Amino acid sequence: MRAALHDLVLVLLRLGWAPPRPDGASGPDADLHALLLEVARQRVAAEQARGRADDAIERSWALAAESLLARLTSQAALEASQAARADRRDDRSWPGSLRRAVAAIDADPATPLDLPALSRTVGVTPRALQAAFSRHVGCTPSAYLRRVRLQHAHADLVGGAGEPPRVAEVAARWGYSNAGRFAADYRATYGVTPSSVVRT
Repeated sequence: MRAALHDLVLVLLRLGWAPPRPDGASGPDADLHALLLEVARQRVAAEQARGRADDAIERSWALAAESLLARLTSQAALEASQAARADRRDDRSWPGSLRRAVAAIDADPATPLDLPALSRTVGVTPRALQAAFSRHVGCTPSAYLRRVRLQHAHADLVGGAGEPPRVAEVAARWGYSNAGRFAADYRATYGVTPSSVVRT
């Protein structure tokens, strides 16, 4: 499906379509619109100066299409995960110990997970806490922590002004010592590589 969307955006860009500027012309969507058009213009101008205008136009539209798709895909995934997370937090059917454990993980996701200590803090055994996570959250405590860390890493990669963040630094900040594992988890969650999000 991603390839089909890429081809569609590429065709639209070739036909002169520009991503619509959002109402109010401010915020990240307006910035994305301006960025895509500026990148395309700069690439065409650079290649025209070298006498390769046709190649420049083709490459600039392909780059703009890929940038747009990466941004839209990662933004949609982030919004879906935030909505799901908000729904889970409002679920009053969870045991109090599970709500406290989720709150503890959300409050300090950079800290390594110590399941026995977390279990003692919320007043249940490690096995009972794992069972509660499995039943109500649908994953283990460590998988939940990994999901929270990925959400924070994603926010670091797509947000912020100034110098683009380095993927390896963001991965390390959120508990990933292996950049390849981080990239695989990120792609599985958001559908794009972390480096493609930084480039957009």
